[in-house]
Amino acid sequence: MIFRNLKKFTIPGLFKNNIPGINFFIHLSTTSSSDITAGVLIIGDEILNGQTEDINSLFFIKNLTLSDIKIRKIAILPDNVDAISTEVSTLSKECTVVLTSGGIGPTHDDVTYEAVAKAFSENLALNPTLMELFRDYFGPSADQNEAVKKFSSIPQTAMLNFGFDKHGNKTRFPLISVKNTYMFPGVPMLLQRSFDVFKANFFLHNKPLYIRSIFITLDEFSITPVLNDAVRLFQGRVKFGSYPAFNEKTFKVKLILEGADEAMVIEASDYFNHKLPRGSILNLNYSKSSSDPEGS
Repeated sequence: MIFRNLKKFTIPGLFKNNIPGINFFIHLSTTSSSDITAGVLIIGDEILNGQTEDINSLFFIKNLTLSDIKIRKIAILPDNVDAISTEVSTLSKECTVVLTSGGIGPTHDDVTYEAVAKAFSENLALNPTLMELFRDYFGPSADQNEAVKKFSSIPQTAMLNFGFDKHGNKTRFPLISVKNTYMFPGVPMLLQRSFDVFKANFFLHNKPLYIRSIFITLDEFSITPVLNDAVRLFQGRVKFGSYPAFNEKTFKVKLILEGADEAMVIEASDYFNHKLPRGSILNLNYSKSSSDPEGS
């Protein structure tokens, strides 16, 4: 197992407070963030020929960075077993985790499972849990459906990582991994949901990480003096991220505050309450993951 320091846990989600205008999340962890690196593989002929826009790379960059995971490489690959298996084999040795996007599904050009199996010298095997999930969805006819059988055939040692929705219900379909390689769907909405499963199943920081989101009606130019003062005041104790919200009607900037000391993060968020004009911080009870800095 390449996860020498990572321990596997399952948690039903993130904790969230009810402070007006501020969202508060807690991430738990067990390993040194400096040891965590990632290789990212975006898979699909449709990406390489320009038929589909690659927005998954940007999502991974933002959210892995926010999770203190350093990206060592991002590559866009065709739907080719040898090309994918070669990259997975190399990156799985060089990085803590490898994340692939796309190429999982029932059609002929979905070859990621096969490629990852080849990278780890494994065969594909029909997974009974996946087959049961498809029987629940399609009925008994799933057993005779070759596309379903293909979709349910995964590397022999693969793990099924389930997450939980906001009601505590287990997600319908798992994020599948082999050793330190996680195979994400290529559809952006599904990939983003799967990222929450990835985070919830593995603790990715060496200390508890407390995160607050602050939604501000002023533009970045207006808040920059206060933000710069806060950065100097809390240097080394709280990390700040400022993200303009061009497509939002109710606020103009989203600030992300994060740190290992809960009291210090609270103090930093209170600093903005005191320094910014009254009414400029909105009461938005967003339920989105704190790993999504721009609410994408």
